[in-house]
Amino acid sequence: MIRKETEDEVVALYKRGKKTRDIIKITGINSNSSLYRILDKYNVPKRPEKNVKKITIAIDEGVMDIIHREKPENISGWICNTIKKAYE
Repeated sequence: MIRKETEDEVVALYKRGKKTRDIIKITGINSNSSLYRILDKYNVPKRPEKNVKKITIAIDEGVMDIIHREKPENISGWICNTIKKAYE
């Protein structure tokens, strides 16, 4: 049985945008199915699936310095948003 405090933490982390695999590691719950059961229990809407394509890129030292300075939680999302803002 999962404690109420753990369920509350799962919900809070998910709402803050943490990745599900990170939530599982942080809270110690057993699986994605347990995580989604908790979210369903508290009527937390699931995030929409992203339509993304995975690629591999090389990043030079200057860009790596910027990434280290910014410390984005989600590097892919941060890079996508930065590029989109540059072209608005």
